Amino acid sequence: MVSSFVLSNDQTARVWNASSGQLLATLQGHTGSVQSAVLSPDGHRIVTASEDKTAGGWNASSGQLLATLQGHTDAVNSAVFSPDGQYIVTASRDGTARKFRLITLTEIAELLSK
Repeated sequence: MVSSFVLSNDQTARVWNASSGQLLATLQGHTGSVQSAVLSPDGHRIVTASEDKTAGGWNASSGQLLATLQGHTDAVNSAVFSPDGQYIVTASRDGTARKFRLITLTEIAELLSK
């Protein structure tokens, strides 16, 4: 069970089991520091927000990068899942928020931007 995230200026996020202290995955793929990480309501995916102007969609079990969410022109400060897990909303220093619809574990399509 994923219980905790550690964010880092080394362009990664680490996923830990807070009960056992076991490192479950290191999320590598951003080119800027990671600002936030959130687990999906079903526990199968993670979304990260980064200073590299992107958000990442990850497989929570394997740590595999599934999709890079692009479109912001400045750092992405935060990203969250909707309560039903069907959407991801990102917020950026560029003053915009973007809404993405989660189609499958490996495909994410942009629905709405500025």
